[in-house]
Amino acid sequence: MRAEHQPSTLAIVVYVLIVLGLAPTLPVTWAQEPVFDYLGQAVDKLAVHPSAANLNDHSCFSNGSCIFGVSLDTGDYHEITANFDEGVNYLVFGTGDDRILEMDLKLISSTGVLRLQDGGNAYPALKFSPGTSGEMRLRITNINSLGAGFSVILILEENDAADFSLDQLKEAFDNVAGTSTAGSLIASRFARDTFCLFGGRLREGQSNYLYNSKPGAGNFALVGAGSDNVSDVDLFVYRQRGIDSTSGRLIARDAESNNHPLSLFTVESGYYYLVRHKNHTSRNDEPGFVFSVLLHDSP
Repeated sequence: MRAEHQPSTLAIVVYVLIVLGLAPTLPVTWAQEPVFDYLGQAVDKLAVHPSAANLNDHSCFSNGSCIFGVSLDTGDYHEITANFDEGVNYLVFGTGDDRILEMDLKLISSTGVLRLQDGGNAYPALKFSPGTSGEMRLRITNINSLGAGFSVILILEENDAADFSLDQLKEAFDNVAGTSTAGSLIASRFARDTFCLFGGRLREGQSNYLYNSKPGAGNFALVGAGSDNVSDVDLFVYRQRGIDSTSGRLIARDAESNNHPLSLFTVESGYYYLVRHKNHTSRNDEPGFVFSVLLHDSP
């Protein structure tokens, strides 16, 4: 998945992690924003989304990353580039925290042609089946909100897996929000102008990643979590060799044996980064839901 964004006056930030011992512990004074309250509101509203209520028995989470969250000021947008398979029926729906009053969701071809659009409310949804396989862009826009608002999009596909349930996603959220380490960041601020949440269903040993994130200078924290059947989540970050490159130098990781990793770090501007999380261990090789949240120390 490749992240793209609308330029703005806000700091450009990125998912970055730190390895214990590779850098000193950072003194952090976190900016005030009840991030886990906003995240919880968005997750709760996914469960009551009109599209979620009418799903058939053949819906499942899309392969790889299938949930993305971003904090946007009114009028700003953000895009994710993803691969979609020919002939597969997809459903993409979005919502946000209680500050979001109106959103817009667009499906755009690789050549920039608008394919689908829905908006005018806080629960947009798109349903489509590509005629050919390839990349397309999903653009989410905060049309109207009470200040900056946190928005999420969820990508589902129709096949015989029939494993769609928000229970594991909620478990992962409860696990990250309920840890003692995350408690110290309860008044942190979402990273701006980049997807500050991404995740999906992963079997033991599987991972997914997001790349082409370009940081501004500052202090960051990345919080990871898995559903109850995941016992160990690992986090990695690479400084890319250049834009669109999926290789580069590993600069940080959190490979401790737990389900709620947390890393503090400092970055300098001017580079593109790839961030990856992994379901290292899960019960009976069952797929579990894994996601990461990026927080920024920004006044």
